[in-house]
Amino acid sequence: MVAEMKLWGWEIPFVVMFDTWTVCREQIDVQRVTTYAQKVFASLPDCETRVQNTVRLATMLRDYTAAVSSTKIYLFKSREVGDEAFRRVVRPDLTESISRSLTANMLDSVSTQPIDVWLINGNHDSCMKMENLCTHKDTILALFRKWL
Repeated sequence: MVAEMKLWGWEIPFVVMFDTWTVCREQIDVQRVTTYAQKVFASLPDCETRVQNTVRLATMLRDYTAAVSSTKIYLFKSREVGDEAFRRVVRPDLTESISRSLTANMLDSVSTQPIDVWLINGNHDSCMKMENLCTHKDTILALFRKWL
């Protein structure tokens, strides 16, 4: 995405990511994603459209080859693994131990710059709650201060 924005003349000195992971293409099991989407969207009137869109996205992600960029990445990573969809659908093998060993959530495979990482209280679902984000407010604002 950064490469695309740079083509349009935007200056992108860094990106800030919240509990984002890079996934190896072979880890995307489209059938598992489909089963999960069918379960999650089952009670919605447009269930079939949502499942089709989910399958389309999963297929695109599986077939996409990520480029390596020189853009700096700042990652705010959830402190807990939890039982979120990512763990159940994409990385069922993910444990606290594996999560801690992958300090940059594999984002270091797409950037030539070292990844700066801060841990946020909570799991993937709760780390974006205001009370958890506020513990890093000064850090987040400092990243953007030059650009405000």
